[in-house]
Amino acid sequence: MFHTFAISLLAASYFAATVPLVDAVKARDRAAVLAMLQQKVNVNAPEADGTTALHWAVQQNDVDLADRLIRAGANVRAKNDYGSTPMSEAAIVGNAVMIEKLLKAGADVNSPNADGQTALMIVARTGSVDAATVLLNHGADVNAKEQWREQTALMWAAAE
Repeated sequence: MFHTFAISLLAASYFAATVPLVDAVKARDRAAVLAMLQQKVNVNAPEADGTTALHWAVQQNDVDLADRLIRAGANVRAKNDYGSTPMSEAAIVGNAVMIEKLLKAGADVNSPNADGQTALMIVARTGSVDAATVLLNHGADVNAKEQWREQTALMWAAAE
């Protein structure tokens, strides 16, 4: 019985914890986000799973908002509990401009996600030549292999 109660209590606190800045970014409430940035809120406050406002802005392909978060001190290397970073999110959407901004702000071009896939491997599947070019110009390792099948970015690109 205590075990069930403890799990219920943990689950309730997990789902109850919200981060206003993250919520505003997720809701695409630009006015609220900008107001919070002016109030100097903690831009790196994560959700329960470690996902930050920057993760969400990048996932939503909002270059302007991501730029504002970065200028406000957002950690471009933040990794959530799933191994996702803003860079891996930018690679998924294949946005070369976003990738360039993240790299200039200090993101690691070769940081793998939980599956061992680098941004270049992810971009190879999107077909975004511009995004791949940006990554290569910043030193992406073309020989890096993901963990599961030891595929390289070239193998991913050829498969698409």
